[in-house]
Amino acid sequence: METSKEMLFAQYWNQRVALYYEHTFDYDFEYSKNWLNVTKLKLKSLSNLSKEDAIFIYCSRNGILATDRVSLVDYSFSNNILCIEIYTPDYGSHLISKDYFLIDELSVKLTDYLRSRGYAVPFMGLSVGELIENGWLVLE
Repeated sequence: METSKEMLFAQYWNQRVALYYEHTFDYDFEYSKNWLNVTKLKLKSLSNLSKEDAIFIYCSRNGILATDRVSLVDYSFSNNILCIEIYTPDYGSHLISKDYFLIDELSVKLTDYLRSRGYAVPFMGLSVGELIENGWLVLE
């Protein structure tokens, strides 16, 4: 189990997300088994996804290169499903699309993008809830 935790921590390497005795610090120091046992990752929930990140996910999934041509109005995250509503800024804010994305089925590129932004995402078949139950992470 520790090997899997080590692998999870490696996914967030060089980000300010490690929580050691409730103090946040950079995860770029010498490894120790004891340290790993008392450390968790403090990550953002996808329910707090930024508009910029939601637009990036939508455009990446739909092959849209010009992210400035779409305007995000609404998005939500519930039960591992991300719902994104995209409107056009050109024609009186008409709904272009309402898409649903199952987080477990995002591409490696998008999952890595979310990790690089400090979001908690499923790992090696474990849901975010299971990662929290295992004591590997907490949400901001």
